[in-house]
Amino acid sequence: MNGIVFCDMPAFVNTSRSQQLQQLMQRGSSGSSEQYHRLFAMGVDAYQLTHQLRNMQSGAQYEGVTGNLSLNNNYINRRLAWAKMSDGAPTPVN
Repeated sequence: MNGIVFCDMPAFVNTSRSQQLQQLMQRGSSGSSEQYHRLFAMGVDAYQLTHQLRNMQSGAQYEGVTGNLSLNNNYINRRLAWAKMSDGAPTPVN
């Protein structure tokens, strides 16, 4: 699978946001299954958006764990991170 390029949530592409999500998950629950990590990430961003919405109305972006979030015509847009498989693990692509 090495060499495959794909997009995913930044929290799952070995970035600083993946470390942030892991810390939040360890603090928030004990022994949670990996099948819920993506749902947990969406919940984190949904909560953070309540505090960021006013800034986003003036054009600011929020770098969430699910992607870079922006507001456009009252819709939340999400930009995912690009990654490339290298040695069996996703590596961020700039």
